[in-house]
Amino acid sequence: MPLETVGVIQHLSDVPRGQLHQEGLPPEWRERFAVLLDSSHALAHVLTCETAMGTAAMYELRRRLLALPGLANVRFMRASREIIKLTHQRAEPATTTGFDQHDATSTEQFAHDLIEQALMRSASDIHIETRTDHAAVYLRINGRRQLLSNIAFESARALGVVLYSVHADASSKDVTWDPQQVMDGAIEHRTTHGLHVQLRFSSAPIFPSGNFHIVVRLLMMSTTDRQIDDLGYTPEQMATLEAITSDLSGMVVLCGPTNSGKSTTLQALMKRMHSRLGETIKMITVEDPVEYVIPGACQIGISRKRKTSVDERTGSAFTTFLRGTLRQDPDVVMVGEIRDLDSAAVVKDLVLAGRKLLTTLHTYSATWAFVRLRELGVPPELLTMPGFISGIVYQRLVPVLCPHCSLPLHSPQGQARLPEGTLTRALAVCHEGEHPARVRGPGCAECGHSGISGRTLCAEMVIPDRHMLGLIAQQRFLEAEQYWHERGHLDVDGLGVDALAHGIQKLRAGWVDPQDLESNVGLLRPLVASAS
Repeated sequence: MPLETVGVIQHLSDVPRGQLHQEGLPPEWRERFAVLLDSSHALAHVLTCETAMGTAAMYELRRRLLALPGLANVRFMRASREIIKLTHQRAEPATTTGFDQHDATSTEQFAHDLIEQALMRSASDIHIETRTDHAAVYLRINGRRQLLSNIAFESARALGVVLYSVHADASSKDVTWDPQQVMDGAIEHRTTHGLHVQLRFSSAPIFPSGNFHIVVRLLMMSTTDRQIDDLGYTPEQMATLEAITSDLSGMVVLCGPTNSGKSTTLQALMKRMHSRLGETIKMITVEDPVEYVIPGACQIGISRKRKTSVDERTGSAFTTFLRGTLRQDPDVVMVGEIRDLDSAAVVKDLVLAGRKLLTTLHTYSATWAFVRLRELGVPPELLTMPGFISGIVYQRLVPVLCPHCSLPLHSPQGQARLPEGTLTRALAVCHEGEHPARVRGPGCAECGHSGISGRTLCAEMVIPDRHMLGLIAQQRFLEAEQYWHERGHLDVDGLGVDALAHGIQKLRAGWVDPQDLESNVGLLRPLVASAS
């Protein structure tokens, strides 16, 4: 009878149904094999780890199984050790939670391999989520989560213990990891190729009781080769960025939600300023934590749990170091995020002292950065003082279509891949024969079967003039936003000045999928296209 093999099983959903058979299976084999008998007991599926394929043990197991009454066929299927472990545990739930040195050693290798695989696939985050008797491991790649594998519940718990209790920096954490508490830490990691990576560990309990999830953000600490020109701004937006960072005074604010590329843009702007002005300027950054190496900058990384050098008034090490930059003769200061009233007060003082300041805010439009800064205690008279804010950049990231497998929007195959509402709106702004718009395809080997090949940004910029500042001073924020849009400065192809207009430009060029654009930026506006 032929020996059948298939691809490596990583997910529980791919495990064939059947009754676990352990009779005659030595305990030492259970790490390498799991036998599942179908309902008729005529077929045995044998989950087999890679290292056991073709071994004497595999052929001996096949001989033993074929000796069972009524068994006619044995099918060996490659599976991860975690899937084999899970298969046995589901039949005989583990009752112990011990964690000996052998467990730690194997888990450390497991953690190392998981991080290396995530980096190899250019993932930004690793997500581990327990589901009572097992856990799911996801990678976030180009902004979207992809299921990597299923692992045993205890393996997930062991990963948490090793990553947090063993490897996390002592200054960034509590003593031991407790999966039933919200916990954060920082881990320094060196890849097999010697690259420096910082891991930001965060975990919290989830429902039902006893479950937890872990998120590990991967930050490459080496100097990135990404240039500001490569991020996806229009030529007009690029010229504006050059203008608002040439004057060494005023504040430049980058806005957007988490994972919108703000830190990458900050790093690229600082790198451009250094290449333009060199060692003639002093650049200081205050970050939590340092995310990229910036040439020529004095970078200060602050842990939220740091117990030393805390501000006497606020109890915050972040505010202490931020306030210290006032006495360190900077020309340019980059603040990772304005997070509270105290940091906003120091930022205000830095700008008033004539320093160039670059920072980020979490807002959902460019104009509403004024509202957020006002909420954080920056006096309205300063916010509306000409020159206090040099410029505001709001941006979102959108997946870029794989050029090898994407499909034309104006084709039956392409249109079949979109929901009816999205298709109607996309056809209203993308005209057949005029705009070579495309949609996400089925995936191919070139894009790892994801249909996407990276991400690009869609941005809106606001350079406040005196009229706009006057409206903001009167708290007429909606009128100020309408004025900026109607003024049309930095208009994108006659579509408007906001991030959606920038996205529609890229949609028309065939770079982004209409559904991705609506998910990440906003619903398409059919009436906008009539201005072009």
